[in-house]
Amino acid sequence: MAEPSPVLEIIVERLLKPMIQYLEDIIRPLLPGGTSSDVIRRHTASILGQILIYKIGQPIFGMIYPDLTMDGQELDQLRDHIFRAIMSAIRAEYDAQTGGDDHVAA
Repeated sequence: MAEPSPVLEIIVERLLKPMIQYLEDIIRPLLPGGTSSDVIRRHTASILGQILIYKIGQPIFGMIYPDLTMDGQELDQLRDHIFRAIMSAIRAEYDAQTGGDDHVAA
């Protein structure tokens, strides 16, 4: 990534931007109306960051946790963990904006 090739721009435009827009479209209605695009972007980036760190860091995690296998069951548990983490963050953001009066459906 230090010296990306021109192919990276194609991947970003054709794959990543539509995926990010899809995530933003999921996150936006979970937050109060008028939530800034910066806040939505941070929640989206948090999801992507968690996924990327597990993918890119897999060789390191394998050294630290030799019994860790990224099989179907582990991936299901990881998906559930990321979901719970982001929903907790969204709930905290919702509460911060509304004073905690209403809650987002989890």
